[in-house]
Amino acid sequence: MRRGGFGWLLFLATVVTGCFGEPREDMPGEFLGDYAVAGELEDSSCGAGALGSQENWDFEVRLSRQGEELYWGNGAEVIRGRVDRATERFVFETMVAVEVEAAQPPRRGCTIVRTDHATGELHGSDDDISGFAGTLAYSFAAAEGSVCDTVVGTAEGVGSLPCSMEYTLVAERIDDPQSG
Repeated sequence: MRRGGFGWLLFLATVVTGCFGEPREDMPGEFLGDYAVAGELEDSSCGAGALGSQENWDFEVRLSRQGEELYWGNGAEVIRGRVDRATERFVFETMVAVEVEAAQPPRRGCTIVRTDHATGELHGSDDDISGFAGTLAYSFAAAEGSVCDTVVGTAEGVGSLPCSMEYTLVAERIDDPQSG
């Protein structure tokens, strides 16, 4: 039985973005600001519109920094990455597994693993970051032992597994980190 129809697809495609509901105190380190991010799809082996993907995509993130660690708050969780303070280059990587279809013997279920990889460069210096630019790549694969044929080749799913999509990102700070 499919869990919640194809609602899980939207979750797979958007878990690193979102609206803020958590207070700034939940962000470790020095608060850098909230940022409006514009993403543009550069490449996709998943198929046009796969998993609800769009050519252009706008979202907000919250950033903070503590030493060589950079934190990306998406409103649902805080993802820890690394930043080189000398070059302001950053990298984030995270993974989530979502059960799409529960096993019903003799049929095996389907769990899709999504790996997110973001790289880029902060614009500014120290704790005065006006924005950033970079890429955000999503990779999707069936978990070991999964049979995901109900997802592959469907309008709401993907053209094939494994597959990936990559967005270029440009962000500008939308608040003053000293206020609030």
